[in-house]
Amino acid sequence: MTDYDLELTKTTIAMYISRALSVLATVFAFTTTIAALPTPGPMRSSKRRRGNC
Repeated sequence: MTDYDLELTKTTIAMYISRALSVLATVFAFTTTIAALPTPGPMRSSKRRRGNC
């Protein structure tokens, strides 16, 4: 394995890691935004009703 191949591999790995991190950050922001939003009453009550059945 030449130095060039090694550098290429490092760059590829770094690219994949940064992409994965950005995806994780997006998902995290998305879920926290949804959690912060007040959930509509009907959704909550329907979940509760299903649980009782």
